[in-house]
Amino acid sequence: MVEKRKSTRMIEPFVVSFKAKNTLLSFGSRIKDISETGACLSSHQYFPIDTLLEMEIRSYDSKISVKTLARVIRTANCNDSKFKFELGLVFLNPPLAKWDILYNYIHPAPKKTIQNIDGLSRFK
Repeated sequence: MVEKRKSTRMIEPFVVSFKAKNTLLSFGSRIKDISETGACLSSHQYFPIDTLLEMEIRSYDSKISVKTLARVIRTANCNDSKFKFELGLVFLNPPLAKWDILYNYIHPAPKKTIQNIDGLSRFK
């Protein structure tokens, strides 16, 4: 199987609220995996491919909250899950200032080691 994704997906503890654009009914779920370009999430509600979703992605600790628009690019039935569907999403025009925070959360910078006077390495 050939990998089609542009970005590496990370399994991260995010929750999401979402609704189809220009509708009132909202849904909630956990994100299964996320990257800087898209996400996969489970849903009780079916959304056809190309549906635009207004989303708010939040970390469990509520330190990160990002609102963005996403387009459904994949819908699959989930017979072995408590959710009925799995949605593949691509993010559209995420707010750059908040997106940098989310990106850095998904891709943390490697810790730098420093050498102390006692010769022991410590993380910075």
